[in-house]
Amino acid sequence: MSGPLDGILVLDLSRALAGPWASQTLANQASNYLVTGKSPGLSGNAHPNIVPYQVFDTADAPIIVAVRNDGQFASLCKVIDCEHLSSDPRYCSNAVRVINRDTLVPLLATEFAKHTSAHWLSELEVSGIPVGPVNSIAEAFADPHVIERLTVMQLQRADLGAVPSVRSPIRFQNYATEAGCAPPALGDSTGAVLREIGFDEDEIKALFSDHVVA
Repeated sequence: MSGPLDGILVLDLSRALAGPWASQTLANQASNYLVTGKSPGLSGNAHPNIVPYQVFDTADAPIIVAVRNDGQFASLCKVIDCEHLSSDPRYCSNAVRVINRDTLVPLLATEFAKHTSAHWLSELEVSGIPVGPVNSIAEAFADPHVIERLTVMQLQRADLGAVPSVRSPIRFQNYATEAGCAPPALGDSTGAVLREIGFDEDEIKALFSDHVVA
Protein backbone atom coordinates (compact mmCIF):
# COMPACT_ATOMS: atom_id res chain seq x y z
CA MET A 1 0.00 0.00 0.00
CA SER A 2 1.33 3.46 -0.82
CA GLY A 3 0.19 7.04 -0.45
CA PRO A 4 -0.84 9.03 2.63
CA LEU A 5 -1.52 5.86 4.65
CA ASP A 6 1.78 4.23 3.66
CA GLY A 7 2.75 1.90 6.48
CA ILE A 8 0.72 0.64 9.43
CA LEU A 9 2.19 -0.38 12.76
CA VAL A 10 0.36 -1.91 15.71
CA LEU A 11 2.50 -2.79 18.71
CA ASP A 12 1.03 -5.73 20.63
CA LEU A 13 1.54 -4.12 24.03
CA SER A 14 -0.08 -0.87 22.90
CA ARG A 15 -2.94 -2.84 21.43
CA ALA A 16 -3.45 -4.67 24.71
CA LEU A 17 -3.52 -1.40 26.66
CA ALA A 18 -5.93 0.21 24.23
CA GLY A 19 -8.57 -2.47 24.53
CA PRO A 20 -9.69 -5.99 23.59
CA TRP A 21 -9.33 -7.27 20.03
CA ALA A 22 -11.47 -10.40 20.26
CA SER A 23 -11.06 -11.46 16.64
CA GLN A 24 -7.27 -11.53 17.04
CA THR A 25 -7.41 -13.30 20.40
CA LEU A 26 -9.74 -16.01 19.11
CA ALA A 27 -8.03 -16.53 15.76
CA ASN A 28 -6.60 -19.95 16.57
CA GLN A 29 -9.64 -21.23 18.43
CA ALA A 30 -11.90 -20.02 15.64
CA SER A 31 -9.80 -21.87 13.06
CA ASN A 32 -9.81 -25.01 15.18
CA TYR A 33 -13.59 -24.94 15.30
CA LEU A 34 -14.01 -24.23 11.58
CA VAL A 35 -11.63 -27.06 10.62
CA THR A 36 -12.87 -29.72 13.05
CA GLY A 37 -16.47 -28.67 13.66
CA LYS A 38 -15.84 -29.09 17.40
CA SER A 39 -16.08 -26.17 19.82
CA PRO A 40 -12.73 -25.98 21.68
CA GLY A 41 -12.63 -25.89 25.46
CA LEU A 42 -11.01 -23.25 27.62
CA SER A 43 -7.24 -22.95 27.23
CA GLY A 44 -6.47 -20.10 29.62
CA ASN A 45 -3.18 -18.44 28.74
CA ALA A 46 -1.92 -21.47 26.81
CA HIS A 47 -1.76 -21.50 23.01
CA PRO A 48 -4.09 -24.20 21.68
CA ASN A 49 -1.81 -25.23 18.80
CA ILE A 50 1.74 -24.60 20.04
CA VAL A 51 3.44 -26.12 23.11
CA PRO A 52 5.00 -24.73 25.24
CA TYR A 53 3.46 -21.32 24.67
CA GLN A 54 2.00 -20.10 27.95
CA VAL A 55 2.54 -18.55 31.37
CA PHE A 56 4.82 -20.27 33.86
CA ASP A 57 5.36 -19.42 37.52
CA THR A 58 8.95 -18.79 38.56
CA ALA A 59 10.38 -18.51 42.05
CA ASP A 60 9.07 -14.95 42.37
CA ALA A 61 6.82 -13.90 39.46
CA PRO A 62 5.16 -15.34 36.36
CA ILE A 63 6.65 -15.15 32.87
CA ILE A 64 5.28 -16.09 29.49
CA VAL A 65 7.33 -18.40 27.28
CA ALA A 66 6.51 -18.68 23.58
CA VAL A 67 8.37 -21.58 21.96
CA ARG A 68 7.28 -21.41 18.33
CA ASN A 69 9.29 -24.21 16.71
CA ASP A 70 11.29 -27.34 17.42
CA GLY A 71 14.63 -25.51 17.28
CA GLN A 72 13.52 -23.14 20.01
CA PHE A 73 12.26 -26.08 22.04
CA ALA A 74 15.69 -27.71 21.85
CA SER A 75 17.24 -24.43 22.99
CA LEU A 76 14.77 -24.19 25.86
CA CYS A 77 15.59 -27.73 26.99
CA LYS A 78 19.29 -26.85 27.01
CA VAL A 79 18.74 -23.69 29.06
CA ILE A 80 16.69 -25.50 31.71
CA ASP A 81 19.19 -28.39 31.75
CA CYS A 82 16.69 -30.92 30.41
CA GLU A 83 18.20 -31.65 27.00
CA HIS A 84 16.79 -35.18 27.04
CA LEU A 85 13.29 -33.78 26.57
CA SER A 86 14.04 -32.47 23.06
CA SER A 87 14.84 -36.00 21.85
CA ASP A 88 12.03 -37.69 23.75
CA PRO A 89 9.60 -39.09 21.13
CA ARG A 90 6.71 -37.62 23.14
CA TYR A 91 8.08 -34.09 22.81
CA CYS A 92 10.45 -33.98 19.80
CA SER A 93 8.00 -32.12 17.56
CA ASN A 94 5.26 -29.59 18.16
CA ALA A 95 2.62 -32.03 16.92
CA VAL A 96 3.44 -34.56 19.63
CA ARG A 97 3.98 -31.84 22.24
CA VAL A 98 0.41 -30.68 21.69
CA ILE A 99 -0.79 -34.26 22.18
CA ASN A 100 1.35 -34.73 25.30
CA ARG A 101 0.86 -31.25 26.74
CA ASP A 102 -0.43 -32.62 30.05
CA THR A 103 2.83 -34.45 30.81
CA LEU A 104 5.29 -31.93 29.36
CA VAL A 105 4.00 -28.73 30.96
CA PRO A 106 4.36 -29.98 34.57
CA LEU A 107 7.97 -30.98 33.84
CA LEU A 108 8.75 -27.50 32.53
CA ALA A 109 6.86 -25.84 35.38
CA THR A 110 9.03 -27.66 37.92
CA GLU A 111 12.18 -26.30 36.30
CA PHE A 112 10.93 -22.72 35.97
CA ALA A 113 10.00 -22.66 39.66
CA LYS A 114 13.65 -23.19 40.63
CA HIS A 115 14.81 -19.67 39.69
CA THR A 116 13.54 -16.10 39.62
CA SER A 117 11.84 -14.40 36.71
CA ALA A 118 14.89 -12.18 36.17
CA HIS A 119 17.07 -15.26 35.81
CA TRP A 120 14.82 -16.86 33.22
CA LEU A 121 14.21 -13.66 31.28
CA SER A 122 17.94 -13.16 30.92
CA GLU A 123 18.80 -16.78 30.12
CA LEU A 124 16.01 -17.32 27.60
CA GLU A 125 16.50 -14.01 25.81
CA VAL A 126 20.20 -14.74 25.32
CA SER A 127 19.25 -18.10 23.82
CA GLY A 128 16.79 -16.56 21.37
CA ILE A 129 13.69 -17.94 23.05
CA PRO A 130 10.69 -15.56 23.08
CA VAL A 131 9.93 -14.69 26.70
CA GLY A 132 8.49 -11.79 28.62
CA PRO A 133 7.32 -10.75 32.07
CA VAL A 134 3.67 -10.74 33.05
CA ASN A 135 3.25 -7.06 33.83
CA SER A 136 0.87 -5.32 36.14
CA ILE A 137 -1.00 -2.38 34.60
CA ALA A 138 1.45 0.01 36.26
CA GLU A 139 4.43 -1.94 34.92
CA ALA A 140 2.92 -2.02 31.43
CA PHE A 141 2.55 1.76 31.33
CA ALA A 142 6.12 2.13 32.63
CA ASP A 143 7.50 -0.06 29.83
CA PRO A 144 10.04 1.84 27.68
CA HIS A 145 8.24 0.84 24.46
CA VAL A 146 4.94 2.20 25.77
CA ILE A 147 6.59 5.46 26.82
CA GLU A 148 8.45 5.81 23.51
CA ARG A 149 5.22 5.36 21.53
CA LEU A 150 3.46 8.04 23.61
CA THR A 151 0.68 5.58 24.44
CA VAL A 152 -0.64 7.86 27.19
CA MET A 153 -1.99 11.21 26.01
CA GLN A 154 -3.36 14.14 27.98
CA LEU A 155 -6.63 15.52 26.61
CA GLN A 156 -7.96 18.84 27.83
CA ARG A 157 -11.40 19.45 29.31
CA ALA A 158 -12.55 22.85 30.58
CA ASP A 159 -13.81 21.58 33.95
CA LEU A 160 -11.05 19.08 34.69
CA GLY A 161 -7.95 20.22 32.87
CA ALA A 162 -5.78 17.40 31.56
CA VAL A 163 -7.53 14.02 31.32
CA PRO A 164 -5.16 11.03 30.86
CA SER A 165 -6.25 8.72 28.07
CA VAL A 166 -4.88 5.80 26.05
CA ARG A 167 -3.88 6.53 22.46
CA SER A 168 -5.05 4.20 19.67
CA PRO A 169 -2.44 1.46 19.08
CA ILE A 170 -2.81 1.86 15.30
CA ARG A 171 -0.24 4.11 13.65
CA PHE A 172 -0.45 5.30 10.03
CA GLN A 173 2.68 6.73 8.48
CA ASN A 174 2.13 10.34 7.42
CA TYR A 175 -1.33 10.40 9.02
CA ALA A 176 -2.16 11.56 12.54
CA THR A 177 -4.65 9.54 14.58
CA GLU A 178 -5.12 11.98 17.43
CA ALA A 179 -8.27 12.47 19.48
CA GLY A 180 -9.46 16.07 19.34
CA CYS A 181 -10.89 16.36 22.82
CA ALA A 182 -11.38 14.56 26.09
CA PRO A 183 -14.48 12.42 26.71
CA PRO A 184 -17.40 14.75 27.45
CA ALA A 185 -19.16 15.12 30.76
CA LEU A 186 -22.53 13.42 31.12
CA GLY A 187 -24.98 15.29 28.89
CA ASP A 188 -22.30 17.63 27.61
CA SER A 189 -23.23 17.10 23.96
CA THR A 190 -26.97 16.54 24.30
CA GLY A 191 -27.96 19.89 22.83
CA ALA A 192 -25.52 19.62 19.94
CA VAL A 193 -26.71 16.13 19.06
CA LEU A 194 -30.36 17.17 19.13
CA ARG A 195 -29.64 20.14 16.86
CA GLU A 196 -27.74 17.89 14.48
CA ILE A 197 -30.72 15.57 14.07
CA GLY A 198 -33.15 18.41 13.46
CA PHE A 199 -34.62 19.67 16.75
CA ASP A 200 -35.04 23.42 17.07
CA GLU A 201 -34.21 25.42 20.21
CA ASP A 202 -37.77 25.44 21.59
CA GLU A 203 -38.08 21.67 21.18
CA ILE A 204 -34.73 21.15 22.88
CA LYS A 205 -35.73 23.40 25.81
CA ALA A 206 -38.97 21.44 26.17
CA LEU A 207 -37.12 18.13 26.27
CA PHE A 208 -34.84 19.43 29.01
CA SER A 209 -37.76 20.93 30.97
CA ASP A 210 -39.68 17.65 30.82
CA HIS A 211 -36.55 15.74 31.89
CA VAL A 212 -36.68 13.66 28.72
CA VAL A 213 -32.99 14.41 28.22
CA ALA A 214 -30.28 15.70 30.50
